[in-house]
Amino acid sequence: MLLSVVIACTVFLLSDYWFDTLSGQSTKAARTERGQKSEEMARKLAALIERGDARRLEAFMEAAVQRDDEIVSVGVRQASGQLMAQTAKHAGAWRAPVSGLSTTDQVQVPINAGRELWGYVEISYREMPPPGVTQWLSQPEVALLCAALVLSLTLWLLVRRRS
Repeated sequence: MLLSVVIACTVFLLSDYWFDTLSGQSTKAARTERGQKSEEMARKLAALIERGDARRLEAFMEAAVQRDDEIVSVGVRQASGQLMAQTAKHAGAWRAPVSGLSTTDQVQVPINAGRELWGYVEISYREMPPPGVTQWLSQPEVALLCAALVLSLTLWLLVRRRS
């Protein structure tokens, strides 16, 4: 009976690993989450830019970096290329995407003034680790299932040893 449970759990864990790692699901999910987070931040920053509140703009950017461990730096660049505002580490962390398109780690959100491009919000995120066993094992569901598997096997061995 226990052997069946162990085999079923092993098959589940291996299939989950294969799906997450080989299909790139975790990378896609992170990319989507970072995109949504970046767009929301750009909306808030655009409102502060529109009001001309430079002090609050920089304070908001610094607070975002402090609050979110994934964000390394934030900058606001006008379409002319002039950096209007930035957090402390932005100059060293920001690498403009070569293709002009955002990457998983370097996100650039356009800000428009009417129909014209006003500039960009630049957000530099921590590098994502390559998909692998350690990233997969760090997922709470997998860790819980592994712990339950080890505990069950340990209890079974203890009971079997006494009989």
